[in-house]
Amino acid sequence: MIEKHSRKIIESPLLDVRSHSRDLLLALSRAAQAIQQAHTAVDFYRAVGDAIKPLGAK
Repeated sequence: MIEKHSRKIIESPLLDVRSHSRDLLLALSRAAQAIQQAHTAVDFYRAVGDAIKPLGAK
């Protein structure tokens, strides 16, 4: 019982890191796609900003 509890304590932060890493990769992928379609510098910065906003960046 104690072993299961200890394992959950260790696994929980790892799952958070994996989830954040996955979200970051998806955001970068979306940004890359939007950047390829950008025609101006404003479009470029807007695409990058829109892609990272869901990650909590301000």
